[in-house]
Amino acid sequence: MIVAMLSTKISLYLGTSPLPLPPAPPKIGVWAVLHEIRSEYAQIMVVLYLLINGPGKSSLDAILARVRTPRARKLIAQTPGLVPARG
Repeated sequence: MIVAMLSTKISLYLGTSPLPLPPAPPKIGVWAVLHEIRSEYAQIMVVLYLLINGPGKSSLDAILARVRTPRARKLIAQTPGLVPARG
């Protein structure tokens, strides 16, 4: 995604894009790039969301749960009066 953004939007910024110009009024420059980059930005945000909150063993929340579980069990075992959960 990053390569696609850089390879197409830099030439749009400079006005040398081989692709057809956008139909919206800002045809070249910063505003044209910002107008055209909105879908790529949304895709990057979704990927980051899935990386942080997504399901599966390789997601960030699953990795943190695996790291925290042994520490939590040790803390529960050291605290008098707490009964560890089954499971």
